Amino acid sequence: RLRSVGIATVAAAGNDGNSGSMAFPACMTGVYGVGSVSNSNVVSSFSNRNSMTSYFAPGESIISSVPGGGYASSTGTSMATPHVVGAFALLRVAYPNATLSETAARLSATGSLPAGDSYGEPRIDIWAAIGMDAFARALPLSPALSSPVSASTVSATRETGEPLHAGVSSAGSLWWAFTAPSAGTLGLATIGSAIDTVLGVYTGNAVDALAEVASSDNISGGTSSAVSFTAIAGQRYLIAVAGKGAAAGRVSLALTWLPSGGYHPISPVRVLDTRVSGGALGQGETRPLGLLSTAGIPPAGVSAVAANVTITGGTAASFLTVSPLGVSRPTASTLNWLPNQTRSNLAQTALGIYGAVSFFNAAGSVDLVVDVVGWYDDGGVQRAGGSEFHALTPNRTLDTRSAVGSVDAPIGAGETRSLTVAGHGGVPVSGATAAVINVTVTDSTAPSFLTVWPSGEARPEASSLNWPEAATRPNLVIAALSADGKVDLFNLTGDVEVVADVVGWYGADPGDSFVAQAPVRVLDTRDSNAPIGQGETRSLTIGGVAGVPAWATAVVFNLTATRSDAPTFITASPAGVVRPLASNLNVFTGETAPNLVVVPIGAAGAVSLFNNTGSVHVIVDVVGWFG
Repeated sequence: RLRSVGIATVAAAGNDGNSGSMAFPACMTGVYGVGSVSNSNVVSSFSNRNSMTSYFAPGESIISSVPGGGYASSTGTSMATPHVVGAFALLRVAYPNATLSETAARLSATGSLPAGDSYGEPRIDIWAAIGMDAFARALPLSPALSSPVSASTVSATRETGEPLHAGVSSAGSLWWAFTAPSAGTLGLATIGSAIDTVLGVYTGNAVDALAEVASSDNISGGTSSAVSFTAIAGQRYLIAVAGKGAAAGRVSLALTWLPSGGYHPISPVRVLDTRVSGGALGQGETRPLGLLSTAGIPPAGVSAVAANVTITGGTAASFLTVSPLGVSRPTASTLNWLPNQTRSNLAQTALGIYGAVSFFNAAGSVDLVVDVVGWYDDGGVQRAGGSEFHALTPNRTLDTRSAVGSVDAPIGAGETRSLTVAGHGGVPVSGATAAVINVTVTDSTAPSFLTVWPSGEARPEASSLNWPEAATRPNLVIAALSADGKVDLFNLTGDVEVVADVVGWYGADPGDSFVAQAPVRVLDTRDSNAPIGQGETRSLTIGGVAGVPAWATAVVFNLTATRSDAPTFITASPAGVVRPLASNLNVFTGETAPNLVVVPIGAAGAVSLFNNTGSVHVIVDVVGWFG
């Protein structure tokens, strides 16, 4: 009866390993029974199957949500069945006027016969079923694609007016669509395809009116194709892959954000102060800020900026999200605050459309101050003076409480104190242009701010860290170094103890380049109600997650602590190494506080998060990586 009104009833075949029977209700007339295959398209040994089996789908080692929150790997025909349910749903969207019988037949006709099946039922191939050979049904690609996608060109056809990809004739194309979330250099490759391929990238809305962006026939004299191009934030790109000449078969397409060009550190430059111009950000307001051609940033060829973001005068508890302009606002936060607080955090953000970023305020009104401290070339530009990054395990280079890197005395009101960075904490004696330093203030006698800038230059109108009296506050700082490898630290009022942990440096020596991305949340311990306990070190896998490739050397993320039941600090470090004498974030009981973190990726592609005292919930939003 359900089938007669166009509703597909899909059920698991069962896990008894029977070849000749099906479990209830998959054995009922009108039900589409689903068996399991491995990733190599072999019928699973546990899967039931007989002539009533309709389809096979992957059912081994499937990552699935589990009761109580979180995810786990599971195996069984119940893991295969949701793939088929989703396939029916996608085909209903692609072909809204098709009958259920026509939809089911399309799934059958476009599938492939798995090994070990003697009844002739196919393993579904959803991309082939959708018919990606039609330009109008180009399949969307995720910006965070971490592994290649694949599909078959066997049934693909050419459309009227379709261009010759790379100027080479082909039998038929598959189409993907990709909207760039931010500016950057994008790489596409068909490595791993079973046939000789051609590849084309276009913009446009009609198959007979496309503008070519890039194309490729063969790379290195082989049969694979690859292109790279500078993507424009917010631009939709159409990607065609076809078999060269009459070749037809399975093709693979991999998408990679290529590392940016060099980093250009500058003495801080204030580019926005809503107390002076523009007015406070209102509740729910998103405000854009164009950054090209400001603060010495070039008018083009820039992928990302580094800026210290400060909020002040908030009328309600709220949070701020910084993201590339033109992309959907991510589930992420850059700053958190209570009414009337002044807080700061470093932001490394990709530029969006028009070379701009957006600032979103959740509640109340708040003033915003932005000080740019540097910018990154995109991958297609190599300007003179660009520096590459060298990650370090955190190393304490200054502690005014114990005469480390300075005299044993707090920095006084109006005092400027120099800190030699070159030659300390893993930074070379010469050749470093900037240092990445986690700066923490404590035991302050008055509300104040700290400014960090290249030694010997005039102090800029900017702040690197703000705090109330007696607070312990951290902030990550990217500071340009003077010719002799020093920075100056200025404290406005009262006395304050300062601690500095170097976590990396930039220089002309070959190192790593930065890839910025829209923020992606990879951890929120509140979701599973599993705070990090006292003295606990928790491992977080980063490599191969949220757009960060497995070969990345370091990751940049915003770390937020909340609901702490005791004053504590959190240390982020590479997994598999001895925890350093350093801290990334300090919080009081019940406080919500963020800080940007740059940390090398350690063993098994993971980083470690250590909590010193009590228990605390932790949130991690990845904003980029080095590689």
